[in-house]
Amino acid sequence: MTVNMIAVRTMLAQRLPPLPSAMLVHEHGLPGVATYLRRRFGNTRPDQARAHVAIADSHDPLLCAHLQAARQAGMVCIGIAPAGLPMTKLCHYFLPLEADPGIATLLAAFAAAELVFCAATARRPPARLPERLAFAEQLDWSKLSAQLACGVTYLARGPGRGIAEAAAFLHPPVQDQAILAFLQHDATRSGTEAWLADCRARGQLVLAPWAELPAPPPQDPASDLLPQLYAFSRARNSGCGNPSQRNAPASTACPDAPR
Repeated sequence: MTVNMIAVRTMLAQRLPPLPSAMLVHEHGLPGVATYLRRRFGNTRPDQARAHVAIADSHDPLLCAHLQAARQAGMVCIGIAPAGLPMTKLCHYFLPLEADPGIATLLAAFAAAELVFCAATARRPPARLPERLAFAEQLDWSKLSAQLACGVTYLARGPGRGIAEAAAFLHPPVQDQAILAFLQHDATRSGTEAWLADCRARGQLVLAPWAELPAPPPQDPASDLLPQLYAFSRARNSGCGNPSQRNAPASTACPDAPR
């Protein structure tokens, strides 16, 4: 098992009590995680918030100020950060991250955000996520590896917007180049795939999971998107992919997205 799966498995072993679903979310240094969580919940007006989630990879005085204000307003405060930061003392509940700037910490932060969402919506956390990450490690995204040198622009809807933000931080986009899509199996999927089909018909180069790029079979947002981010990071850092998997199918057949 690689460090990425260990970090995520350790995070998913954490437990949170039921949480309010009306949340404010702020982040520092972990791009896309706050956007992912906001998109999972939908927008919350500050005057309606009953909880505050602070996500950080290092100390940020402004984030501490947000937490202090939230506590004074009677909100439940949840922290996602490395242990030992001052902000952790302001949190009622805390999900620890490794003090490491690598992809393992970023994946664990997204997993922590999903834990918060599940605790607030009475859902089960994605227990099979580590295995899906291990599967993603074997996938061949060499098409993307070759295209990154020429430039890509990122496309995503819903919680996938957070994954696209993280990808853009790791590899800045170039407009008018190939489209790299991040997709999840939810109500946004069918419309996004229809739009991508139109792009292909117009001659635009598109790289998308379950089509040009292999991906685990569709399941739910966290289980779909985190393996895609992991495969992206591997494609960015190296040639990516296991030679024995060069001809692996994109995925098994999948049902239509819910309407």
